[in-house]
Parts: sequence; structure tokens; C-alpha cells
Amino acid sequence: EMAGMPPLPQVVPKTVAEGDDEAAVEPAGLRYAVQIGPYRNRRAAVSARGTLARRGYQASVLGRALRVGPYANRTMARRIAQRLRASGYHPTLIAVR
Repeated sequence: EMAGMPPLPQVVPKTVAEGDDEAAVEPAGLRYAVQIGPYRNRRAAVSARGTLARRGYQASVLGRALRVGPYANRTMARRIAQRLRASGYHPTLIAVR
């Protein structure tokens, strides 16, 4: 710290380098899921859920969006999100209680 200068804000990285969080202890009760959507309407979300089911994913419909998971840790959810992205989806990682 320099005299007369305000302290620098602490920067907390939002993502951890791949593999570094394998053994990390997740906060109690916190799990991760992958969200896809929103779709233009609930019917489109239900249709997309059927497509995902045929590909081996179990998704639930939440309004106009789909949620795959939850998973015990961020690493597992991130792997699923990467697979979905490779299949042309636009997944978002979310924390759920």
C-alpha cells in the first residue's frame, strides 16, 4: 500500500483453473446444475427435454428453461455443460441449494 492511496480491492476469481477444484469442499448444501434456455415457450422447453432424454440427459422443465442436474460439485456440472455446448446448446452453470 502506498501512503495516501486507498487499498486495492480484493479480487476473488470466479472460476478456478480446470482440475483445481476436484478436491475442493463445496459449501454445505450447495450443488450445481446446468441450465438451458429460456426457450420461446414451455412447449419448446418440453420438446427440448425429450431431445435431451434421447441423448441420455435427465432434465427438468422450469418455466421456459431446462435444468440438468444437480451435481455434487462444480467440476461435474462443468463437464456436462461442456458436452452440451459441443452438441450446440448454450448452457449456463448455476448454483442451487
